[in-house]
Amino acid sequence: MKRLPKICSSEENKLKIFLLFLLLILIGGKNNFSFAAKNILFLGDSITEGYGVATEKAYTSLLEQKWKKEGKDGKVVVSAISGSTTATGLERFKWIAKRPEIFHKMILFLGGNDVLRSIAAKETKKNLLETLKEMNLYAKKYPKEEMEIYLVELKIPKNYGAVKVQEWNSLYRELSKEVPFTLIPFPLADIVLKKELNLADGIHPNEIGHEKLANFFYDYFKTKGKW
Repeated sequence: MKRLPKICSSEENKLKIFLLFLLLILIGGKNNFSFAAKNILFLGDSITEGYGVATEKAYTSLLEQKWKKEGKDGKVVVSAISGSTTATGLERFKWIAKRPEIFHKMILFLGGNDVLRSIAAKETKKNLLETLKEMNLYAKKYPKEEMEIYLVELKIPKNYGAVKVQEWNSLYRELSKEVPFTLIPFPLADIVLKKELNLADGIHPNEIGHEKLANFFYDYFKTKGKW
């Protein structure tokens, strides 16, 4: 019987470390998990803030809970101010970017209050563009990190008139010609104008509405394989 030569302790340790590293790679590839923490930033207004519902019932909290149950590391960071317009996006992001953690997903969810306040669509477009450009500059600071920038689409009801509806509903897609990002389809399509899914004001989702929002984002990222 031929005996293989023994490996000295130092070489044996190196081999064990190599095999463990190889195993982690194989497991990670199979499950599409990342072993580094992945932090997600939501930059939004009252809907993202969870206006009218408990913090733990807001869609961002529910979304984080879903990811935690799957054993994924990282956290959801929310920067949302009730009543805020797109004009607040740029400076808010610059301030957030100074935080110590790195954001691997940056989701910009603003624009609803611009419509309610009759802000010109071209002004909203300019504000969103500046914020998205700043997000891209932020991502370039970390070339070794896999970062993704998202803009949540906004669609307005038909009662605003055909001209305004066309102007606003095309605005978000037009931005993709000027700066890199991924457009997330309007997430409130199945929630808006439904009494059973909104608070008495008819604007903000209730707890059931937030559950639907959380499911929307969860399914979106899971389908796209982007977590």
